[in-house]
Formats: sequence, C-alpha cells, structure tokens
Amino acid sequence: MRITNNLVLSRASRDLTMSRCRLNELQMQVSSGKRILKPEDDPFGTERALGIRSALRINESHLRTLEASRDWMTATEAALQTMKSAIERAYVLALGASSDSLGEEERHLIAEEVKELLRQAVSAANSRHHSRFIFSGYQTDTEPFELDETTLEVTYKGDSAEIEHEIQPGHTLTVNLPGDAEAFSKS
Repeated sequence: MRITNNLVLSRASRDLTMSRCRLNELQMQVSSGKRILKPEDDPFGTERALGIRSALRINESHLRTLEASRDWMTATEAALQTMKSAIERAYVLALGASSDSLGEEERHLIAEEVKELLRQAVSAANSRHHSRFIFSGYQTDTEPFELDETTLEVTYKGDSAEIEHEIQPGHTLTVNLPGDAEAFSKS
C-alpha cells in the first residue's frame, strides 16, 4: 500500500480534530467540576452517581429528623425539669406545714405558695415547641392541661398517642410524652 500525502494529511487532520474534541471535553469537565457531563459519557458512573445522590438526600432527611427530634426532646426535658422543681418545692412546703408549731396565717401562706407552684407546673406542662404543645399526644394544637382555679383540679385534654420519628430506615424514635402518661399520674 502506498502512503500518499493526502492520506497523511487526512490522518493528521482527523487526529487533530479528535484531540481538539477531547481537549474541549476535558475543559468542560474542569470548568463544571463534573467528570460526567451527560449520561452517555459514562452510563455506569451515571447510575452510581444517581444512587449516591439518592442516598445522600435520604441521609440528609434523617439528619433533619434527628435534629427535630433532639429539639423536641430538649423542650420536653426543660418542661419536665420545671415541673420537677415545683413538685420538690411543694414537697418541702408540705413537710414544713405538717409541723404543729405553725399558725393558721403561716399555713395560709404555704397554701398560697403551693397554689402558685401548681400554676407553674401546669404552665410548664402546657409548654410549646415551635407552636405545638409538647404533651398533647397527636393533638399538638390543643392545650393539654386545664387548671380549675376553684377546685384546683387539673384535667387532661390531649390524647395518649406517641409521636414517632423515623431516624433511619426501619427504626423509629418516640419523641413525645403524652400528658396521660405515667409521669403525669397522680399516684
């Protein structure tokens, strides 16, 4: 086979065109920061990248759920701590009031303080987190506890539902404590 000048020139031209196309592709990859610009560039890599993106979105969603759960539980813990402090103070007052050395005026002052502690505890039990009542079960738009000022009776108006958040596939976490739970019982 005889190699002519036209054959050499056409091969050189074809090689230069291919090199220029490859250079353009590389420049596009560098400027975009992406190795795969079109699915046909690397079908296997495209499938893998889409799978990774999907897993990343799922993980980000679970992370947001975990953060929301932590915030809800932190608000619950703060409300429970306030109620605990009020109960502990009422207990101390009750022990002091059991003394025979106290007069009627002193017992009346203790009773008034205990009433105020009850109001504080009910107020803490009606705490909100992002405008939702934290102890109402699913009825987060309903104030869970009502205090009758006359009888000092507290009634629960929420439900007993537990709010669960999926923190990872197949695993849930209960984030609320309904107001009719054992922690709120009279016993």
